[in-house]
Amino acid sequence: PQQSTSPDVEKPTDATKEPESLSAIVIEVGGTVDWAVADVSPLGADGWKAVAVGDRLQPTTQIRTGLRSFVNLQFGETTTVSIRSITHASIDQFYRSAQTENVRIGLGYGTVRGGSSEGEVRSDVIVDSPVATLAKRGTEGWEINVEPGTGRFRISLAEYGLVEAVQKLAGDRTRS
Repeated sequence: PQQSTSPDVEKPTDATKEPESLSAIVIEVGGTVDWAVADVSPLGADGWKAVAVGDRLQPTTQIRTGLRSFVNLQFGETTTVSIRSITHASIDQFYRSAQTENVRIGLGYGTVRGGSSEGEVRSDVIVDSPVATLAKRGTEGWEINVEPGTGRFRISLAEYGLVEAVQKLAGDRTRS
């Protein structure tokens, strides 16, 4: 596992402070879940390591889950994300600036679910895939699923709030 020696969250003294890079903490694992750094092939076995509860996963970490497998990640004070069965995803960015925790997840295929509880600290979560992007807006219980190789996706909201969905079309066009 990738380890961090810095405290998980520090409160900036003012809004001009540099963004603080953070790590996601693995809070639950079921089945076969592996992680690797960004430049490792998602198809091979070399460079992949088993995920364990308590691991700290840094930005640019890839995650892949097997059949009937999942991993739940805690992003700071505000956001919990579940990477579900048969999924290839990545933690692209996770940083805190002022009173906002910013989470960017890449989704190659599979399902990512999440929820945020905001108070003094707000969350800004975006899940980006080749076919669609989900942006969470003060929301509990969102999900995005991308089928491998088909271009089909589904975005849903289970609890309350608002999600923004942007479909990526041919020729750099989008539809919201």
